[in-house]
Amino acid sequence: MRSIIGPTVVAAVTTVLATAGASAQIVFTDVTADAGIALEDSLTESVAWGDYDNDGDDDLYLTVNGPNHLFRNDGGGRFSDVTDEARVGNGGFSVGTAFGDLDNHGDLDLVVTADAGVPNRLWRNDSVTGHRWLGLRLHGTRSNRSAIGARVIVTTADGSHIQEVSDGAGRGSQNSLLLVFGLGTAAVVEELTVRWPSGHVRTLRNLPVDRYIALTERSTSRRRSPARRGSFLENAKLRRSEVSSDQ
Repeated sequence: MRSIIGPTVVAAVTTVLATAGASAQIVFTDVTADAGIALEDSLTESVAWGDYDNDGDDDLYLTVNGPNHLFRNDGGGRFSDVTDEARVGNGGFSVGTAFGDLDNHGDLDLVVTADAGVPNRLWRNDSVTGHRWLGLRLHGTRSNRSAIGARVIVTTADGSHIQEVSDGAGRGSQNSLLLVFGLGTAAVVEELTVRWPSGHVRTLRNLPVDRYIALTERSTSRRRSPARRGSFLENAKLRRSEVSSDQ
């Protein structure tokens, strides 16, 4: 899941949770109709969340007993049905669905599996938005190899975005293990923090955008010898071995 939050909101929520304790009242409000995603007389099979237009807001795709629906997140808790515009309706009875950047172009493509007599679909995302993005390939060492459960927080001048590597989403479905963050118009990632399942935390700052970055969890804490501490060349090699990027 990805959300856009500010430091003031984070501090306020943290304070409330710390002081409320177990006596806090848990309240939910049904905002389905207000959000614009209420579907009448439809049997929903699976859902997939993904920022297909890289504007920084998670969009929603629903497979139903035909046709399916793609809802664009317009911010402020409102969604617009853009199924016809995007041409991803897929009539008939669809089952599973997932987002993933299949061609490594930095935007999320969409796959849908269907019931008998209805073809499966793979839709390549050819949208032209001009929005920036950052992709992450995570490799666990102390944690599981696929980094499932790792939580990533990406902060730009516009706010913070959160995603978690997940092993399942929707009925028989799983989004790609590669994380793609839509960044809107942000030209740089001010801070990126990875919280690995092992408890290890890694933070990087001032990262370029529109590329994939590969991060490997450190298996052990590294201590530099006195000779190595003063060597700029050796330190540069170490950094390159920990973080690699490709277009």
